[in-house]
Amino acid sequence: MSTAVSEAFDSFEIYIERNERPYNYMTWDSQEESKRSEAVKVAADSSIEQKLCRSLQEENLEKILKAQKELAIKQNLTAIQTALKDSIDAKSQPIR
Repeated sequence: MSTAVSEAFDSFEIYIERNERPYNYMTWDSQEESKRSEAVKVAADSSIEQKLCRSLQEENLEKILKAQKELAIKQNLTAIQTALKDSIDAKSQPIR
């Protein structure tokens, strides 16, 4: 710091503390701190719980979608096999 700046800060300090040291209104309060820390803990727990619920919902959704896809594949295979069987039966009928 330059000399002029440090002298200015010293002058400000003398002016501010001319009567007495100012009272800092932002003092540490153990009760307020315990309330704040409890609120932060509750918020963190709820955030973790929401993430867990969301992941469980996504897993359940994935299971449902997988089951639906497997069912659709089975139905398509059944339809293809039926159509193939019908076309083979139609071709194997004797011509009159």
